[in-house]
Amino acid sequence: MMLVLLDLDNTLVDRDSAFATWVHGLARDEGADEAAASRVLEVDDSGYGERDDVAAAIRREFGVTDDDETLLDRMRHEHVEHVELHDGVTRALEALAGRGVDIAVLTNGNVKQQTMKLEHVGLAHLVDGAVISESAGLEKPDPEIFRRAVEGRGASVDDAWMVGDNVDADIRGAQEAGLRTGWVSLGRDWPGGAAPTVQAASTAEVLARIADTLEP
Repeated sequence: MMLVLLDLDNTLVDRDSAFATWVHGLARDEGADEAAASRVLEVDDSGYGERDDVAAAIRREFGVTDDDETLLDRMRHEHVEHVELHDGVTRALEALAGRGVDIAVLTNGNVKQQTMKLEHVGLAHLVDGAVISESAGLEKPDPEIFRRAVEGRGASVDDAWMVGDNVDADIRGAQEAGLRTGWVSLGRDWPGGAAPTVQAASTAEVLARIADTLEP
């Protein structure tokens, strides 16, 4: 059986838009301007910035006085209510599931936060489980987390795909582990090196191209 592993943030869901909505709302609440919000989002770096650095930027730019634990908790969880699936994802996943493909999530991040996102967008009927870095004790792009995710599904790397938007964390890590890869380019050019197996601008398009590789 074929296995498709999917990144969560900015692959299945639009994490950046959700976090930006939260940051700009917080800026307005605290009387900060749009430029201050933009500086915070620059530090966030699409979720790859250190959370302590983002918290420090929020304090510096907005004057927030929450204690460290409270602010980190707000950063992780308050934006979840704004998270939405990318266009066409549900239909594309249903098409793969209908052809017997096993579908699971492989994501870096906090277990509570990432589980909340999956529940919020209602993917439980299509995505059978998730491997989250906090509980795995490993992070993408470590090839071992891909191997463990595949083995945990009772699959072989020869029959497994990794789909994601991040060149290093999703694609190069999966390539090193021996998986086929689908890169969600979001309109970017491939930066060089071994190319992904398939690529397209959107997640739905990547999933459709994977579906095209299945036998009738």
